[in-house]
Amino acid sequence: MIRSRWLSTFTVIGALLIVLGIVGLVMGAKFVYDPGQVSDGNEPWYYILVGVLMIVNGIFSPAPEPSEKTDDAPVEYGDKAAKRETAPPA
Repeated sequence: MIRSRWLSTFTVIGALLIVLGIVGLVMGAKFVYDPGQVSDGNEPWYYILVGVLMIVNGIFSPAPEPSEKTDDAPVEYGDKAAKRETAPPA
């Protein structure tokens, strides 16, 4: 079964875009604009739409599966690895 990772970069940026879009609707379209571009007054709606699309993408993106554990020799870290007297098997 594919697991979803709901809290990801997509969902966080999407939520921020939605907040910016809502603030743009409340304060006026001049709050949210693209410098150097002709403004049509719909920029807050674009931010909200893109924010929703990013959240949907973040929710439906599969989470990476944890690596499977094997029954091989355990990996030793720290002091245990330094005290080994024999070389590991090849």
